[in-house]
Amino acid sequence: MNPKHLDAMVLEICDKYNYPLPKRLTLNRRFKTTLGKCTSGGEIELNEWVVLNNKKEVVVALIKHEICHLRHFNHSKEFKQAIKIMGSAMYIEDLFPNMILPKR
Repeated sequence: MNPKHLDAMVLEICDKYNYPLPKRLTLNRRFKTTLGKCTSGGEIELNEWVVLNNKKEVVVALIKHEICHLRHFNHSKEFKQAIKIMGSAMYIEDLFPNMILPKR
């Protein structure tokens, strides 16, 4: 997956589902077990290794999960409904059991 396309993907997803854009989107190479993170300030960080080593579909599901956190900061019932509407999951590994995870 080419990280240059991430901004366009985020814009398309936010526009399609009427979500606010994150204030910042970054790749974090220090993440070892975390796939993604959304801060209370509206910033999204994605695991650089996961983005670079997986198919676009995996990255899209991960982005959708984190975008849902822009409105629902915890894994509440509303959050679970939102990710279901977007076609993502609580655990991206549930959608993509063969996704490539960083070596721990």
